[in-house]
Amino acid sequence: MSSTADRRAEAIERIGKVRAEVEAKDAEKVAKAEAVKHRKRETKRRWAQNNPERAKVLQAKKNAKKNDRINARLASDPAYREERKAKRQEKYQESKDQLAAKRRARLEEVKAMRDKLTQLTTLTPTQVIMSAAQSGKARELTRIIYTGVDPGKSGAIASLDQDGTILKVSRFNQADTEGRIALIIGDHFAELEECIHAATIERVGAMPKQGLSSTFVFGRVYGEAWAGLVLSKARVSSVTPSTWQSDMRLPKKVEYAAHKRAIKAEAETRWSRTFTLDQVDAVWIAEWARLKGPWSRNATAGG
Repeated sequence: MSSTADRRAEAIERIGKVRAEVEAKDAEKVAKAEAVKHRKRETKRRWAQNNPERAKVLQAKKNAKKNDRINARLASDPAYREERKAKRQEKYQESKDQLAAKRRARLEEVKAMRDKLTQLTTLTPTQVIMSAAQSGKARELTRIIYTGVDPGKSGAIASLDQDGTILKVSRFNQADTEGRIALIIGDHFAELEECIHAATIERVGAMPKQGLSSTFVFGRVYGEAWAGLVLSKARVSSVTPSTWQSDMRLPKKVEYAAHKRAIKAEAETRWSRTFTLDQVDAVWIAEWARLKGPWSRNATAGG
């Protein structure tokens, strides 16, 4: 019995070895065939790169022959014609379903964003503070940082604390790349503490005698500034230049350069530090937001 079992085990072992050798040879043959195919493809690719015009002609002939074969079969084989038609309809329906799904998903995203923006813009300051208190974040989220934005490639964004201390000023002087201003604003808010961010952007439009190209660029930059503020989850409002300059009792504009130098001098006197000409408007807008804006201390106290 033991000898029979031993012979059976030996036979099974030999069969296993033979099977392994056959599988190894088959795998080697497949690898060699794949290597040959790869070399042929590489040879054809290099030839096509060196002979682009000839390669186009040969490809066109190949496509024509393939189309002729397909057309001939379509004309002689009704079953094949129906099969091709069914495949085209299936592929078309699949593409249509995918496009519809993408549209539905995009509409849901837009709806969610619209609802979120509506909620952010309709809540009063008191409601936001009460909501923060109920969520256990009253200590962090009852503090308000006031931010002013002077949109434009020569503008800036500035943030003040509740007592008027300047926390951070970021210039837009390196915003030639499209989308750069939104990134500058996002980085600006990322370096500030978590709290309520009340942002005010200067509401401006196209200037008289401004060219179409410069008007388009300014509109793009203005939109980027709004996008950066909204994506940073700031409560955004806007103010006209005449309003914030009048409320801050700044010198009236007579000539542009002299006016900029005058409000720069006023800012340096008020905050005891130096500014560049492209920083001062943003700082004053932030100060207007702190004292006169919809999120000012008087507004939050009065609800």
